[in-house]
Amino acid sequence: MVFVFLCVSSAPWAADKYAMTFDQINTDKAMFDDPSSYYEKMGRFGKVLPKKLYDKLVFDTDEMSRLWAEAVGFKAPDVVGKLAPQIKPGKYTLADKERLPFKELMPAHYYNRFNEPGTGGLNHAGNFTEIEVVPTRQYYYATPIAKATIENAGKAKLDENGYLLYKSYLSGLPFPQPSGSHKAWQIVYNYKKNYHDFETTICFDQAQGIDSGFKRDFYTYGQYINVKSSSRLVMEPLGWFDKAAKRMDEDKLIYYRPLAPRDEYGNAYFTTAFNDPAKDPRFFVYLSFTRRIRKMSSSDRQDQSVGSDQTFDDTDGFLQPLRPDEFPYSMKVIEEREFLVPAATSSGSQWMDSKNKFVMKGLQFERRPMWVVEMTQLDKNYIYSKRIGYFDKETLDLWFMENYDQKERLYRTYSTQWAFIPEMGVLTKFNDIMLDFIDLHSTFETIRYFPTPWITRNDISVKSMMKTK
Repeated sequence: MVFVFLCVSSAPWAADKYAMTFDQINTDKAMFDDPSSYYEKMGRFGKVLPKKLYDKLVFDTDEMSRLWAEAVGFKAPDVVGKLAPQIKPGKYTLADKERLPFKELMPAHYYNRFNEPGTGGLNHAGNFTEIEVVPTRQYYYATPIAKATIENAGKAKLDENGYLLYKSYLSGLPFPQPSGSHKAWQIVYNYKKNYHDFETTICFDQAQGIDSGFKRDFYTYGQYINVKSSSRLVMEPLGWFDKAAKRMDEDKLIYYRPLAPRDEYGNAYFTTAFNDPAKDPRFFVYLSFTRRIRKMSSSDRQDQSVGSDQTFDDTDGFLQPLRPDEFPYSMKVIEEREFLVPAATSSGSQWMDSKNKFVMKGLQFERRPMWVVEMTQLDKNYIYSKRIGYFDKETLDLWFMENYDQKERLYRTYSTQWAFIPEMGVLTKFNDIMLDFIDLHSTFETIRYFPTPWITRNDISVKSMMKTK
C-alpha cells in the first residue's frame, strides 16, 4: 500500500510541502537484505526536501560544534580511549572478540549479541558476527538549540524528590552538565525534553516480529505525526505550536495511524502530553470497527503495543510520564564511563540479513562517554520493577534500555540505531530492536522521519481521528 502525506492545511512553512511514500522509502532501502546507503541516496535530505525548507534546517557546522562543546563542557573524542586501548579503529570478527577485551568495553547486551545466532545464545534477531570500530565523533545540535541550552543552563529546577518544577524549564536541554544529588534525574529529564528528530515531523514506521525459531510472525506499518508543542527553537512556529498548545500548556502531540495489519487498518491513536506532571496525558484510541473513540487510562499505557515487544510507555525507549503520585521512581547513576556502542550513522548502510537468522551487518561501533542510570519503580503494580538506561553524555540521548519485571527478571530491552545529519545538527532514529527475554521474541523496526512544517492541529486532533479510513 502506498501512503502519500500531502496535507490540505496551512502553516508558516506551508509552501514547503512535498510528498513521500512507503514505496519511495523502500526503494531507497528495503527493510531487509539491502546494504545500500540510505542517507547518501537521499543526500541526507538535500535531494528530498524543497530547497527553501532544507536551507532553513541547515546551520554552520563549525558553529554548532563549538557551541555544543561549550554547552556540555567537552567533545566526545577528547574524553574516550583510556579503557581497553588495544581495541582501535578497524574491523573485528568473533575470533577477535575472544582475544581482545570487548567484554570490558561493551555493555553486556551488545557483547552477548556479538555472537552467532542460535549457537548457544538466545535466539533473538539482531545478533552480529563482525563489526567496524570507527573513531569517536563529536555529535551536536542545531545552533538555536545549542544557544538556548547555554542561555538557560541552571534555570531548570527539581524538587526535593527529583521531579522537575516544570515552570522553571524554558527551552533547550535543561541540564547539559548534570551534577549534584539529583544527577540521575537530570540525565533522565534531558531525554524527556529531547530535541532529536524534527519539531514537526511525519514518521514512516515499519516493524516485523521474529519468533525464537527465526520465523517472521507479524508485520505492521503506519504513519506517526509527532509535534513538539512548546519550547520550539528551529521550526516555525517558534515557542508554542499554536494558541491551543499555550492555553493547555502542552509538551508534545503524537498521532499514529496503523496501515497494517488489516485488523488495525482504520484505527488511530492520539496522545497529548502536558508540561505539568500532575496533568495526566490524554490517550485516545479510535476503533474503526465500532466507530467510537475510547479514552485510555494510565494503566492502558502498560499494554503491549500492536503485537510488538514494547508497551506504549516504552515508545521511543521511555515515554512513561514522570510524576510523584503515579508510578513514582527513585533513580541513581550506577556507572559513568566509556562504552563501545553502535555509532550513529550518517550513511544508513547497515542492514539485517533475513536469510541468515536476521543477523545485522555493516554495523559500526564507537566509544561513547555514557551514564548508566538505574530507575527503580516504587509501585509494585507497574509492569516493570526497574529500568536501566544507557545515556550518552554528549548527545544527552538514550542509546539502550533494559526493563525488568516484578520478579527482577530481565523482561524487555530497547536498543536504537541513531542517525546523525551533521549539517542540520539532528539526531534521528534509523532502526530500533526490541527484545523479549521471557518468550525470546524480537521486533525489528525501521523508522524514517521527515520534517513536515505544514502540519496544524487540524491534522492531529480527536476530531481528525473520525476521518481515519
